[in-house]
Amino acid sequence: MAPTTTSSSSSPLFPLCHVGPWRSPPNDLYDQKINNKSAIHSGDASASLFGPTLGGPPIHGTTHHTQFAPLLFRHFTLEAFMSTGCLSTVFHIPVTHKQPVRCALCEPASRDHNNNAVTLYMENLKGDKVLTGTATVGRLDPIQRDASAVRQLLAKSMRKNYARSPSSIIKVNVGDTSPRETVALPFTKKLGNLFPYTYEEKLSRLTEPHEFYKREEGKASPFKRPIIPLEAYNILMTMTLDKAKWSSTQNANLADERAIAWFGACEVRAINGPIHPEENYTLSREIVHIGSTKKAESVWLETKLMQHAVVVADMLLQIHFLKPPQSSSSKL
Repeated sequence: MAPTTTSSSSSPLFPLCHVGPWRSPPNDLYDQKINNKSAIHSGDASASLFGPTLGGPPIHGTTHHTQFAPLLFRHFTLEAFMSTGCLSTVFHIPVTHKQPVRCALCEPASRDHNNNAVTLYMENLKGDKVLTGTATVGRLDPIQRDASAVRQLLAKSMRKNYARSPSSIIKVNVGDTSPRETVALPFTKKLGNLFPYTYEEKLSRLTEPHEFYKREEGKASPFKRPIIPLEAYNILMTMTLDKAKWSSTQNANLADERAIAWFGACEVRAINGPIHPEENYTLSREIVHIGSTKKAESVWLETKLMQHAVVVADMLLQIHFLKPPQSSSSKL
């Protein structure tokens, strides 16, 4: 898991960057279906959005989370990050199947024992920033938590005066919740339409595998049980999203069925971690904001993952809903 590390002068505030090796993440959602229709990760849907711009459908944005794991574990330790780590990423440019990308973790110029935040980025071969973000460990006060990359983006969106028009494609309302439900990541059972594979198959496709993710080898982890990789946080907390019934509509649709969904940002945080496979968790969801960009309307969704009435982890997710005629650009 040890990354190839180099240092470079990045900025006055974050001068030391540790850069990981080039990896080629796969598009394992090519067969994903939403409302029985091809999703953005399939060839049919992405072709209508991008044409020849990308050369193929984009991969799932949170696939990139696991690629940061070696850098995060080296900087914070595996035990600390999987217990109380927060990974907050904003996606800028789509990445296609097996397209080479590398990630970096940048340390601040001076250490502050009250603030351990680092900045993150991922770039492609052209040097374009695929995503940017932040990471921290520990139980943060509200001011520190609101300084994360995704929460800064949410605050910026909230400052805009969004007024829903009669032609809005969003079907839910701020404050909507869905009924609590029980979820788990079994090793050998298919995870559903949103993730058309087993958890065991997912582990075989990770850009940064680890022994502690495996069923037997994971018993040697500091937690005496296998743990799930960072990208699986999103899987666990969204795998049943297509079946959620929202309180104001009693319907599973966040937006018009003709709209194509695309993640804009995702923050996952372990509060009383880690998360283990093959264990039951209770999750709750709430719509915390609705916003818009020039090419899309967006839903901000907060999910809490609980076990025995204790919050284990949470996720803040921005989902863009794109109208194909308005979305020929590869950048929102």
